[in-house]
Amino acid sequence: MTGSPADSGAASASLGESEAATYLAMIAIRPEVKQWYMFVRHEDGWAYTVNGVFSESFPTHAQALAAARQAAAEQRLPGDSETIEYEDAQGKWHTEQAAGGDRPDTDVEDSA
Repeated sequence: MTGSPADSGAASASLGESEAATYLAMIAIRPEVKQWYMFVRHEDGWAYTVNGVFSESFPTHAQALAAARQAAAEQRLPGDSETIEYEDAQGKWHTEQAAGGDRPDTDVEDSA
């Protein structure tokens, strides 16, 4: 799947209408996942968001941009395969093998 986050039309439900216009996330179906890092005004500063989750607040847009670029680069780095355990929303526990090379494709969208 290609295109910008604005092409996807999927806005985060956790944001208000004005923020939803700023934050759009596109997630493609496996095997490739695309994660977009977007910027919003947050707590008297700037933050980046990815998949509806906010970063810490930064005093300037430039600092938020630098942090997002670093986080996006780190997301692409492969790691070791490991066994993970997690509890789903229904309270059921799952055990899975997480492949260390199964990393998302990330991009930083800076429209500010």
